[in-house]
Parts: sequence; C-alpha cells; structure tokens
Amino acid sequence: MAIQHSYGQFVWRELGTSDAPAALEFYRALFGWRIEKSPNADMAYWLCYAGEHQVAGVMQMPPDAPRPYWLPSVSVPDVDGASAAATEHGARLAVPPTPIPGIGRFSVVVDPQGAVFSLYRCDAGDRPWTTPTPGEFCWEQLGA
Repeated sequence: MAIQHSYGQFVWRELGTSDAPAALEFYRALFGWRIEKSPNADMAYWLCYAGEHQVAGVMQMPPDAPRPYWLPSVSVPDVDGASAAATEHGARLAVPPTPIPGIGRFSVVVDPQGAVFSLYRCDAGDRPWTTPTPGEFCWEQLGA
C-alpha cells in the first residue's frame, strides 16, 4: 500500500502547557478524548484520541514557559525546502528542521505577521482525510 500524504493540510495539533495533567483532564472531559502516554517520548508527552484517531499531542512545558499554546502542523513533502521557502518569503524559523526519530521531521515557523505553525512530514504518511467526527479538529483560523 502506498504511503499517503495530505500536503498543505493541517495534520497535527500540539498543546504545550505547564500543567499537562489539568489540561488533559479538561480536554478529556470536554471532548471525550482518550489519553495515552506516548511510548516514544523521552519527555512528558501524551497522545489524545477521538475514537481511534490520534488528534493531538500534549507536552509538559517547564513552569517558567511564557504561556500555553496550541501549535498546528501542516503536511509538506520536504520540511527543509518548505522551511527555506518560508524564510525567503519573510518568515523566521523558531525551530529549524529537526528529526523526530521514528516519526518524521518538523520545523516551527513564525510568519511575517507573527503567527506560529509547524511544517511537518510524517515518515509513515498522513492519515487519510475523512469528515471530522465529534472530538476531532475541523477548522483552523488565524486570530490576531
């Protein structure tokens, strides 16, 4: 079976927070997410599921982190190339292209207006697009 990619689509969301247990309980209660500790992470990281679909990750940030954030990730065929193109068009890299061993590769981009998002390529491919079900993300919007 061929690996599927959803280039240009939002394929992952990650919450960074200084109180992961409270955040996990909030989203579990609100959306009915099933939460599992990530077996691959060397840090405090949890995977969130709506039904059988992984929908987000939650990362424990240090207590002095500036504020919690949601980081959306866009699927790209080449993280390094897309990162270079972003900087050529006025963005800056908050995190340069970085491997995630056994998972894929990502960078974090700050666009010229200050919006932050991730460029991401999953080694195993992206989950085929389906109509979002309850508890899944269905809209991305830039708010200033």
